[in-house]
Amino acid sequence: MKKSLVALATLAATSVFAQQLPSGANPNPAWGNGVLITGGFDLGYGSLTYKGGNKYTGVMHNGTYTSQIDLAGVQDLGGGMKADFWFESDIIPVTQYNTGVATLNNNAALTGTNATGAQAASTWGNGQVKAGLSGSFGYLAMGAVNNAALDFNQMSQPFGTAYGSGYGITVATVGNGYGAAAKVRYDNSTRYLTPQLMPGLIGSAVFRGKNTNAANSLFSSTNGLQAQSGITELALIYRNGPATAIYVNQKDDGNGIRGATGAVATSGANFTTTSVGGNYVVGATTLYAGYQIQKNELSSGTTGAVNNKASRLGIRYQLTPDMTVSATMNSLTDINSKKTTANAVGADYFLSKTTAIYGRYEAVNDAAGKLASTDVGATGAGFVGTAGDNNRKRIAAGLRVTF
Repeated sequence: MKKSLVALATLAATSVFAQQLPSGANPNPAWGNGVLITGGFDLGYGSLTYKGGNKYTGVMHNGTYTSQIDLAGVQDLGGGMKADFWFESDIIPVTQYNTGVATLNNNAALTGTNATGAQAASTWGNGQVKAGLSGSFGYLAMGAVNNAALDFNQMSQPFGTAYGSGYGITVATVGNGYGAAAKVRYDNSTRYLTPQLMPGLIGSAVFRGKNTNAANSLFSSTNGLQAQSGITELALIYRNGPATAIYVNQKDDGNGIRGATGAVATSGANFTTTSVGGNYVVGATTLYAGYQIQKNELSSGTTGAVNNKASRLGIRYQLTPDMTVSATMNSLTDINSKKTTANAVGADYFLSKTTAIYGRYEAVNDAAGKLASTDVGATGAGFVGTAGDNNRKRIAAGLRVTF
């Protein structure tokens, strides 16, 4: 038991433990039996420019990493089979009010057409929660399992889901017609990963059944089920030598889903997102690229139609054995030819395998209105408004400690 936990801890020390394999993936074959407490904290001092030029300066969090505490377990079943579980709680490390009480999905922006059962950012078990089996057949997991859309985001730029990544702003996941909430996992979902189809290549499939019977506000504590869209995601993931690549096709069918009042949603809530991207290592340099097209079934020019096209380029350079510098350029053009950009630079200096100090600068111009407004009294999906209201800047210097 002690040796297996040491092996787990060694892998955890690679900084972003949950993202070393495709998200939701099977446990590393080197793991033995055991349960590991893993996760990390990210805090810093920074400045945020709000809509209209208002500014906050002070202690902030998650500039480079989603602060979380996770339980990971692996059991060797013999015959090449393993069972595993993952229980993730994302936390807000700048507040004492991490209550541990789950909240219902009554966010008006998510009800009806794209109900997900999403939980608040500081609640107990609000991240990936799943159990799975691995063997010669591949890997099968059920629960709220990370999907390949998250893998695409991680593989096509160097900043994860934090400052500079464009996550939830320029590069979305399916159904992201409602603002900044990207979908990295779905409740009541199943994910299957194939064995190697050829050296370095595996397939991935995610499925969730659609529920058109319950209202979105009728969450069941018995089976965790409420009104929810149907998900079908197919992906190919390639990792071999210096090259990493991914193709994802994801469909989110919300036609007929009931909102919080029980009313059936209007047609046209059937989103399709196609994503392709990856990275390539050349010496001390890693080059990143990604492209994404997102549509729903409404015809072009129809009110409510979505036709987003997003692209991204990124670079990471290993300046010294202990320091990396990175930059990204992210861009989205919507159905009305309005454009949102999110560009950033950053640096990480590693004090150890698990601890780093960092700096980040991000500039967003949100003419397409994909960034949720944080102004008091503001309404609507984004920063769209009078001239000068579309810009946001974030700058931070912080400390990231993982374990």
